[in-house]
Amino acid sequence: MRIWMILGLAVLLAALAGCSGGGNTAASRPLTATPNELDLVYTHRMVQLPQQESQHTYRVQARLWMPLTAPLMTTLSLALPYGGIILPMTGPLILSQNDGANQGDVPIALCWGSGDTMPADQPQLIQVGGWMPGYQRPAEEMYIYQATANLSQPVTVTGAYAMTADENYARRWQAAGAQTMFPTAKITEPIDLNFVLNVSKPAKIAWDPVPGAIGYLVNVEADYERDGKAVGHIVWISTTSPVMMTAVFDLTPYLMPPGVHEVTIPANIFRGCNSAQVSVLSYGQEITDTTTSPWLHIVNLSITTKVFATIAK
Repeated sequence: MRIWMILGLAVLLAALAGCSGGGNTAASRPLTATPNELDLVYTHRMVQLPQQESQHTYRVQARLWMPLTAPLMTTLSLALPYGGIILPMTGPLILSQNDGANQGDVPIALCWGSGDTMPADQPQLIQVGGWMPGYQRPAEEMYIYQATANLSQPVTVTGAYAMTADENYARRWQAAGAQTMFPTAKITEPIDLNFVLNVSKPAKIAWDPVPGAIGYLVNVEADYERDGKAVGHIVWISTTSPVMMTAVFDLTPYLMPPGVHEVTIPANIFRGCNSAQVSVLSYGQEITDTTTSPWLHIVNLSITTKVFATIAK
């Protein structure tokens, strides 16, 4: 579910007037993208809508990062260690010049950091086509194969992963450890999302601890429409520096420590908005296999679990 984040027209126009925008569409990549690596991300997402049962989804995403000097494979598939699931890896996709740019239809106004008042240098405006915070150019040009599959239930992340390509290559990884996809955080505040949207006071977001989480991140999005049409997006994130959650493959450098279970949204950021979603992201400990036996230049396996608890209005 995607909810457009709309900034009030007056605030948006002020930000437009005071910001040079972002026309930079130079090639950019996720901060942690490195060649010779297979990244697996397991996600448990819970969405709670008013007067409805919670909706739970489970998913695995695979990304194989390859240097441009690596051979291209016509067929590539990954076997997961449970349920006989085979993921065809589509690609190769050579990352385009516009990676990391705002490819939406309207500017994004980004705010960040917990506190009572919004700092004077916020919001940061990201123009359509502008560079999104959280990306930087890698040391080496790369391409990727990728695949995504929905899972019917939570899984234990353990066991052997097998990849085959062109019927002539095969590679197996044994996950060095095990982790169960843990439950979503229980958001205890706000009870009423109108408190986030429509008051001039700071708003607190709080949640119960999640066993197994190494840290948390909170992301809030809201919309404001003029004549039924979106005029901008607004995002608030709990990080101490500007970053878009969708722009970074690995968010661990931006997480709050596991002992932190509440944040404060500064006043007036979402004043006048009509709908919102509040997401608490819990991150699990990364599992890795660092075998160095060469196979299609791949040497590393990285497995991460991410859990989103989202309430929306």
